[in-house]
Amino acid sequence: MDNSKIENAGIDAIDSKCKEVYGEQKGFHFGVKVPFVAGGPDPLDQVSVYESNSGGISHWHYISYGLTELYEKESDYEDESGFGFELTFRLEKEGEEQPPVWPISLMQNLARYVFRTGNVFRQNEHMDANGPICIGSDTKLVALGFDIDSELGSMDTPYGYMEFIQIVPLTREEFDSMMLWSGEKFLSLYRTKNPMAVGIMGRDSYTDIPEFKAELKKGIETDGSSTGMFYIDSAKMDIVDLEGKNAASFTIGAGQVTKFTSILKARLTKGRDLTLSTPEMGILFKPDELSAYGREEEDFGMFKLSPASLEEFVSIPPHKGEYVLKSMPCVIKVVPTYIKDNNGNVVETIE
Repeated sequence: MDNSKIENAGIDAIDSKCKEVYGEQKGFHFGVKVPFVAGGPDPLDQVSVYESNSGGISHWHYISYGLTELYEKESDYEDESGFGFELTFRLEKEGEEQPPVWPISLMQNLARYVFRTGNVFRQNEHMDANGPICIGSDTKLVALGFDIDSELGSMDTPYGYMEFIQIVPLTREEFDSMMLWSGEKFLSLYRTKNPMAVGIMGRDSYTDIPEFKAELKKGIETDGSSTGMFYIDSAKMDIVDLEGKNAASFTIGAGQVTKFTSILKARLTKGRDLTLSTPEMGILFKPDELSAYGREEEDFGMFKLSPASLEEFVSIPPHKGEYVLKSMPCVIKVVPTYIKDNNGNVVETIE
């Protein structure tokens, strides 16, 4: 048996898939000095980049190596290689002869998140980048969707099944719209304007295009939101004393109010639950005929909202203050949201 081939079977599988698309194109290959398994800081051992004209836009196509098993089978999951996916990204060419390196940093940061948390990126999911996807640029692309790469797709490797998950750059308006609707349906609509989901750094939001906006509005009104889990770092629930009686207290940051109330309305008016996931606890919101609340466990709280209570929740103003509901014993506290830079310094306060 040729051990050299076995030891690189994962790499060879990805290389072979790239060759199916790009033939003999040499491409550009960015490796790391010290592999992650040897204590290096970068989880991806390599990112390869190819030139593409697919979809009518000349662009760079970035492909990661490192989220699947590249050298040997290490996990106990025989049917899946590593985390089960590699990342890809497409960036419009702007006359440069070599691919910009900042997308590699973006991919490495996403890979660090996966290795640190164990959470994986799957088709039709989304993530807030909390700022421009290229740090320091004035692009309107500030969030990410995730889809199957339309050219690379998925495959079986000697170490298990894997998918090529493409990073889809989104504007703030597109990100909010994706959460309010169906990830699958939004990305399908997105690709009518950008078939290969290429990152076009200078573009405006597709939601500014009248026919796109009309289809989006129709879809949200018809289908509601498919976002059952909303990750948020500035919300909590407590049981408090309100005028001598027990009541629920719900605290949320001012910067998250509009997004939360929009998703809450889109979910609960269609009879669907919504769970807020915070660093400290999960908070479940359920539609019901009668309002109720509970916190039986330290890390879990629950609200059942009648139509009247739901209407009061979604009418919360996005400004600092305390708002006592009339339909149930509950006070909603809106607190300032502090936007911090990579060093933890507050750069903006939303009140």
